Amino acid sequence: MITKRTLKIMVCQVLALAILGMGMFQSGLAKTPKTTQELDLLFVQNATSGTFDGKTLTLKGVGPTIFFTDRPNRVEGHLRTEVLIEEWGKGADSLAADPPNAALSILDENAVKSIVVELFDPILAGTTLSYRVKVLQGKIPPTFKMASLFIDHLRRPGAFIGAALVGGVIGHSIAKKDSEPKTTVVVQDPGTYYVRHYPPPPPRAPKPTVEERIQKLDDLAANGYITPEEYKARKKEILDSI
Repeated sequence: MITKRTLKIMVCQVLALAILGMGMFQSGLAKTPKTTQELDLLFVQNATSGTFDGKTLTLKGVGPTIFFTDRPNRVEGHLRTEVLIEEWGKGADSLAADPPNAALSILDENAVKSIVVELFDPILAGTTLSYRVKVLQGKIPPTFKMASLFIDHLRRPGAFIGAALVGGVIGHSIAKKDSEPKTTVVVQDPGTYYVRHYPPPPPRAPKPTVEERIQKLDDLAANGYITPEEYKARKKEILDSI
């Protein structure tokens, strides 16, 4: 069954080229407290080549698995693919219990070709990853070169700052030192981290004009909330601040 989320992932197929060349850097570690929240995670696995025999999809040259969330969380990063495979069958709502749909995007000489599949029974051997698949839409060629697999989706308790995405490992954060940090990178282990992009702070209310401040002061005095002496002193403060 093709879900709305799967169709959304297919729209993301243009990310395949960018993700294959993506790099991120890390600096400055500092401990942070746990903050646990359930996340809906989508995954991207990149391969340098692959094969399909009608039942088994084999991806070769697979590196770490990239993951990201939808709005409003804006979390993305990568983890070792073996960690994801280990988590595949864990929990009542695991990927084994409810097999995910995925969009396989294959880059040929002219365009990106997309095939929608359902994934079962992942096996990882080194950098070769295979799935038993059910093709839902499209046709997978027997052999292909560069490809990305967009997987929908795993729900797991995670943490924006602190606890590990998978496995409960306590991480560390890398954050800007200003009062409104925009990005935090959480390191799980040498091969796993994720990033939380903080939303921009709400715009500050415009500073009231001198006329507005005096009008408010006049209203307070007219309603008896301040004495004439207080009115005179506070009005002087306003005028002196110009």
